[in-house]
Amino acid sequence: MIDGIKIWALLFDFQNWKARTGIAFTLPMDEDAGVFIGRKHKNNPNIITYTHTGSFETYKLTVKETVYYKDGARVKQTYNLLIEGSLHKNYYGGSNYRRFTFYHLQAEIKKLCSGIHLQPGQCKIQNLEIGVNVKTTFPVKEYIDASLLLHSTKPFVEYDPDDTGFILGRLAKHAQHSVKCYDKGMQNKLNYELMRIEDRCIKMQYLSKFGIKTLQDLTNYNKVAPMGNLLLSVWDDVLVQEPDIDIEKLDVTAKQKKLLNDGQYRDFWTGLLKKDRKRFDKQRPKFRGLMAANSSMNTYRLIRGLIKDEWATLIKKETNLPGVKTYTVTPKTGGDIFTVRVKGKNVPLQYYNEYVYY
Repeated sequence: MIDGIKIWALLFDFQNWKARTGIAFTLPMDEDAGVFIGRKHKNNPNIITYTHTGSFETYKLTVKETVYYKDGARVKQTYNLLIEGSLHKNYYGGSNYRRFTFYHLQAEIKKLCSGIHLQPGQCKIQNLEIGVNVKTTFPVKEYIDASLLLHSTKPFVEYDPDDTGFILGRLAKHAQHSVKCYDKGMQNKLNYELMRIEDRCIKMQYLSKFGIKTLQDLTNYNKVAPMGNLLLSVWDDVLVQEPDIDIEKLDVTAKQKKLLNDGQYRDFWTGLLKKDRKRFDKQRPKFRGLMAANSSMNTYRLIRGLIKDEWATLIKKETNLPGVKTYTVTPKTGGDIFTVRVKGKNVPLQYYNEYVYY
C-alpha cells in the first residue's frame, strides 16, 4: 500500500496556522547577534529564506519562509510547508511491517489533515512509495543478494536505508523512480521471513496515469486500487537468478550454459549494456526463459503471485470507511473571514483564494 510520502502545501498566514495547529517550530538563531539565521539567494541578496522545523507525531515538518526586502524593509513573504514521513509507519507508531490497508490509509489521512489543519486537496504530493510485504519460505536477504540482478537496465545495488552500514537489501535507481527489495523481517527482528517490494516515485509524472496529485486523490478508491498493477509491472521487469538451478547439471547447449554462467553476475549485464545494447536486449529474455524452464522453485512467478494476492487483500473495500472531512465554506460580509459549520457550530475561518485553514 502507500508508505513514505513527501507533501507540499502553500501557507498564506504561517503564524495563524501555527497557532491553530499548536505545533512548535524552531528557527536557527545567531545567539551573539540576536538575529535569526537565513539563507540569502545567490542571485538576489534581497531575498532571504528562513527554515522553520517542527514535527507532527512521526512526520517531519519544514516551513520555508522566503522574505523579499526592498531598501532594507520587508515587502513580501511566502511560506511553503513540506511534510515528510510515512503514512504506514505513523499509523502503527513507527513500524511498517504490519498490513496497511486502504481503510487504514483513509484513517491516517484523516488524522494527518486534522492535525495539520489543512484540506487533503491542498496537500500536493511530491514523492510517494507504493509497496507490499510478502511472506516467503526462503531466507529473504540471501535471496535478494544472490538472485535479484537487474530492474530493467539498472543493477540492484546495496540498500542501506539509514546509512549505518547495515545492508537490508537492494535497490535499482531510475530517473523518476527507484525499486527497492529488502528484508523487512530483519529490519524489525521478526521470527518469520518477510520481503518488502517497493516502488518509490521521485517525480510525480511517473504516476500521472493514475491521476495521483494530492492527498485527496489517495482517498479515491478508483485511483489507488489500480496502482497494484504498477507493482506487478515493476516486478515483471526484475531479472531473477533462480536459486535452485545447478547450471552444470542442466541439459542445455554450450551457448546456453555460457549465458547462464555469465548472466548470474550483475557486472556481466551492466558491461553488456554498455558495450552492445542490442545484444543486451536479446540476451535478457533468453536468460529469463532459461530460468523459467529449468527452475522448480520459479521464485519470479511465486513472488509475482504473492504481490498480486497481497495487494488484493490491502485494497479490499470495507464498509464505513473513515472519510476525510470536507467543509462547505460560505462567504460572510466584511472581508476575508468566512464561516464553516462544524458539529453544529459556526466557526470563523481565514479564507484565502481556494485555501481554507481549520
